[in-house]
Amino acid sequence: MRRNFTYVGDIVDAMLLVAEKIEDASPVNAGRADRIILNQAAETVFKLVDWRPQKISHDVSKPVGVASRVADLTRARALLSWEPQVSYEEWFRRTIEWYRSHRNLDSVRKDLPKLLMER
Repeated sequence: MRRNFTYVGDIVDAMLLVAEKIEDASPVNAGRADRIILNQAAETVFKLVDWRPQKISHDVSKPVGVASRVADLTRARALLSWEPQVSYEEWFRRTIEWYRSHRNLDSVRKDLPKLLMER
């Protein structure tokens, strides 16, 4: 399964450009035009936090959904000269740093199974 995730700072940059340059309320996609395999995303996070679960399982009983999604950046490039700047690894690193600085890690460790499964 492949997905694209976009760093929030890149989205904010795009929205600021939209506010400055788009006057007719026409739509412009802001996102990534590339994809990452979800297992690759998990492996990147494991590497960055220097931790790996003892066991990884996939719940294949759930519907798969769309196999791959990406944003069409044609209008963002043409009208805003915009593309996301933050790589996946950097995106994950920044998010992990923010999380570590804003959460009580002992509580997170204690409640991790619940936190991972909550929606």
